[in-house]
Amino acid sequence: MLVVEELLTTQVFFPGTIVFEEGAPPTALYFVAAGQVTADVLVGTPRRRVRVSAIGAGQAFGDLAVLDGRPRSSRIVIDEPTLCHVLTLKDFVALQATHPDISASIYRALALTLSSRLRRTNDLLRALLS
Repeated sequence: MLVVEELLTTQVFFPGTIVFEEGAPPTALYFVAAGQVTADVLVGTPRRRVRVSAIGAGQAFGDLAVLDGRPRSSRIVIDEPTLCHVLTLKDFVALQATHPDISASIYRALALTLSSRLRRTNDLLRALLS
């Protein structure tokens, strides 16, 4: 994975920092090395923010928009001092062309993460609707 490490930049974020807003274009995939962030969305009338999930060390965010090319589906706000390794969309696309085996491993890891999130969401819906 040295190839991936060479593509990553490291960013430190402080509490309250908004990494990106809901609706923003995809630019990068973020791997949390330390700390925690919140994903939240605007809901209801009047509009208010609702926390969708907490994302901590060993997890990634920004994956949906990077995978499908659509605008960001949530806002990301830093909860505590957080260290992220960042893979830009441009570098991710280049990685797919030059190292398809490595990008396939990243896709698999992201698919497992998304599967886990969807199962949690389904469980929450069952609890809310029963």
